[in-house]
Amino acid sequence: MRKILIVITTILMATTAARAQDPLMEVKVLLNAENYTSAIPLIEGAVAEGNIEAQFMLAEIYFYGLGTTRDYVQAKYWYSAAANMNHRVSAERMGDLYVSGEVWEKDHAQAIHFYQIASRQGSTRARERLAEIDPDIVSMGEMPNTDQ
Repeated sequence: MRKILIVITTILMATTAARAQDPLMEVKVLLNAENYTSAIPLIEGAVAEGNIEAQFMLAEIYFYGLGTTRDYVQAKYWYSAAANMNHRVSAERMGDLYVSGEVWEKDHAQAIHFYQIASRQGSTRARERLAEIDPDIVSMGEMPNTDQ
């Protein structure tokens, strides 16, 4: 009996440690199972705590209409919030959406802004997109700062 208690305690401690390392672990399991309605409240809770990855997840939920109505206004808000906190993928997505004009109006200045954020986070793809928009914008490995 004592051995069983030790095993259970060890499992509980490992689970608690894993959750501490990745507070979105349960959310990721739910999303992987496509259980969006259960994941959304947990994502919203993590967003309220300032979790940047959760902001990106919420943007994706709204952008694709996963477990909720598709809402591009909310998607833009959460992608932008995460991107402005240096979330690389959100910044790339915002840049892409501003370049394409598929969801909201084309705006190369905004695309440049978000691609620069992603580029500073190590995104080679964002750097390439910047060069496509304006070949002079990426020269000699330096990136102008338009965040001012």
